[in-house]
Amino acid sequence: MKLVYIAGPYRGKTEYETRCNILSAEKWAIRVFFAGGYAVCPHSNTAWLGGLVPDEAFIDGGIELALRCDAMLLIPGWGSSDGAIREHDKARSKGILTFRFDEFDKLMEWIDPLEAARRVGDW
Repeated sequence: MKLVYIAGPYRGKTEYETRCNILSAEKWAIRVFFAGGYAVCPHSNTAWLGGLVPDEAFIDGGIELALRCDAMLLIPGWGSSDGAIREHDKARSKGILTFRFDEFDKLMEWIDPLEAARRVGDW
């Protein structure tokens, strides 16, 4: 099974925006699971733990998780997230495949061509 790291914004200007960012990441993670991959979604892993340790610990941990995955999915808003940009840059420098959200069909095909053909339209 291929591991796919979900990279996108976590923090928002308000608690509501942060919640929306977490839900968005989880929705993309579900799509990865439906495609036959295993989603690594740091948004869910550290949700609501802010302030317990420095933010840098979460970003560094996210980068470490990303480097252990087979690919990265860049979800909407990733380009405005300092953490997601750093995760992307590090992953690319290590040769990890990256797919933008608008290339999800390519990611599905890469994960499992047969499953992708069967699952088209499930969501």
